Amino acid sequence: MNLGLLVLLLLAPLVRTVWIATQVGLGANPLERLIHLFGSAALFVLVFLLCLPIVTRLAKGNKFLQDWTRRRRLIGLSALAYGTVHLGLYGLDQWWSPKFWANLGRPFVWTGFVSWVIFLALGLTSNQISRVRLKKNWQRLHRLVWLCVPLLVVHLTLKEEGALALALWWFGPLAALWLTERTLKLRRTRREAESLGH
Repeated sequence: MNLGLLVLLLLAPLVRTVWIATQVGLGANPLERLIHLFGSAALFVLVFLLCLPIVTRLAKGNKFLQDWTRRRRLIGLSALAYGTVHLGLYGLDQWWSPKFWANLGRPFVWTGFVSWVIFLALGLTSNQISRVRLKKNWQRLHRLVWLCVPLLVVHLTLKEEGALALALWWFGPLAALWLTERTLKLRRTRREAESLGH
């Protein structure tokens, strides 16, 4: 049941995209609209992936969340899939533009591309064989997922005017959870130090 709910959650952005395309319409530039929709889907899954372990640690003993946390590979591959479609559609949209090669040097483009490359590397090494072969380096490599956060904040912020609010909307909850966990750890450490002092 837990796996079924997780799959439904991961498919929700795709269902939303299909619903918008068939019921609402994609507007004057359908390809550009699809680029944004799949980009939002990738962001949704990425933020979910990063928030899940923190929420699981905060909600100690919650077996439901622990089960989802053990399935992070599925979540990460879903984010990679949405991001790959997003990148592919962008390439298709820009391929015919005379400014295609010039646009590749724009910060908002390469920050998004580097994020995708990181996720591709993580996806390719998310299997058990890579984990055994890379040993301690596997964990170091997969910590690079956190590098995607500042890269994507820049990607979103430079994409269009006023997009900083959009970046905060996506990554604000992650920052709040991270600060909450760090604050609780600091308080616990202080209490333990005080108890030892007595």
